[in-house]
Amino acid sequence: MTRKPISLLTAATLALTVTMAAGAQQRRQSTTRKLPATATRHSTRQAPPAVSRDTIAADTSTVAFYGYEKTLRSSRETFFVTNLTDRRIAAVTFTIEYLDSDGRQLHKRTETAPVAIPPGETRRADIRSWDTQCTFYYHTSPPPRTSAIPYRVAITPGAIITENADDQ
Repeated sequence: MTRKPISLLTAATLALTVTMAAGAQQRRQSTTRKLPATATRHSTRQAPPAVSRDTIAADTSTVAFYGYEKTLRSSRETFFVTNLTDRRIAAVTFTIEYLDSDGRQLHKRTETAPVAIPPGETRRADIRSWDTQCTFYYHTSPPPRTSAIPYRVAITPGAIITENADDQ
């Protein structure tokens, strides 16, 4: 009895099938079903200790904002915040004003970004975009291929939420 040699295509198909089957077994199943009450998981971790916080009026001597970015289709706005104080910041409140190229106000809002910043350091903050219809782009971003309106921002610090020194 003579055996036929396996063609290259057949060998490749067989190898691909085995690889896909092995990968499928390793994936976890994701579900939105709730576990029965008897199967609920109990955490053995203790809750972190409560940290007392102070809210301090902020100005340009306490925090600095820079590096703002938002492209046309982005649902998030990002920027950097530098902590200029000697205390650890837990969150920062600020007012952001959106201006067209002639300096007219398009929108204005006050936000609080939960961002942990050690003294003298910088962290990136993300907030949801004000431009829900995706018709505006930040003027330093690459101009989009479609019709869109450029804008500028002015960010004014409002308050910083710091962790007490004795709790750090």
